[in-house]
Amino acid sequence: MAKRMTSAMAALLSFSIMSCAGAANAADLTISLWGGGYGERFTEHLIKPFEEANGVEIAVDGGRSSERLSKLIATKGRGVDLVFLSDFQMYEAYSRGLIEGIDVANVPNRANLRDFAKDPFGGDTCPAFVVLGAGLAYNTDEFGDTPPSSWNDLLRTDLKGKAGYPDIGISYATLLAIQMAEMHGGGIDNVGAGFDALNKSRDNLQFYASREILESVVRGDVSLTPQLNIFVRKNADVPMAFAWPKEGGLGVLNLMCVVKGSKNADLAEKFVNYMLSDEVQNKLLNTQGETPVSANVDMSGAAEMSRNVLTLEDIEKLNFWDTKTISENKAKWVELWQETVVAN
Repeated sequence: MAKRMTSAMAALLSFSIMSCAGAANAADLTISLWGGGYGERFTEHLIKPFEEANGVEIAVDGGRSSERLSKLIATKGRGVDLVFLSDFQMYEAYSRGLIEGIDVANVPNRANLRDFAKDPFGGDTCPAFVVLGAGLAYNTDEFGDTPPSSWNDLLRTDLKGKAGYPDIGISYATLLAIQMAEMHGGGIDNVGAGFDALNKSRDNLQFYASREILESVVRGDVSLTPQLNIFVRKNADVPMAFAWPKEGGLGVLNLMCVVKGSKNADLAEKFVNYMLSDEVQNKLLNTQGETPVSANVDMSGAAEMSRNVLTLEDIEKLNFWDTKTISENKAKWVELWQETVVAN
């Protein structure tokens, strides 16, 4: 039989509930950010120094970009002050009215950015903080001194292992779908042409949804795979390297935007300005291995770094597609992927 709650027990329970609620709301700023090792390094190298310098507490809502975007849409941004997403994913949040414009006066470091990063959507909404590119990670034991040179190498039938291919849920998979379509008679208006080409080689493909595919490349089970440059290190002791296809890499801008309705917008803008400072932009390059967007950063030694950092020359060769078109068609492309690739 359940015991009746005494007044003392009720008071204690009430105090516990209030304490938990207070703890849950203790953060001065909540940031939606990529999770895993990336989120851990970001927190250690960038968030903690900001907290200490400003005497604030930041909560991180981490996870895969697609999951965080879905959550942002479902909750209409409640509970998040600042969101980090890739450009075409951020555009979807922007198109749904979930992104707040910034007060440019509060973000003076934006003036130091390269033009493409200052205001990608227009209207003083939000800047990029780094630029990335997807190329090909490959097994050096198989390819030796002749790395793969084309996105079409993913469709080869003479590889020792399979070719990795990203599930449509991975951020850069959408860009790859457009790239493959352009190479097979289609384009951004007809990505199905690329999916059809995949189906002809599907027995030689290994579809994946996480960076664990790189472990398969190292083992040689997978001969090559698309991957973002920041996740492939240069290491002579590991049989894996990175190459840019002759058609160009898949360009990605990572943006940070204030969420509409945030009660902590001023602090969020202060964090945005901090991320664009010379100190942090240099730290992104030298600690995170990411390519900064500030024109004040010396990029002359990027090619010699231990990570595959984008050089200024690499950036010029990246392929970028219209974020609005991608956002408007993404759901249709996912459905087409399910019908033509997954279902077969």
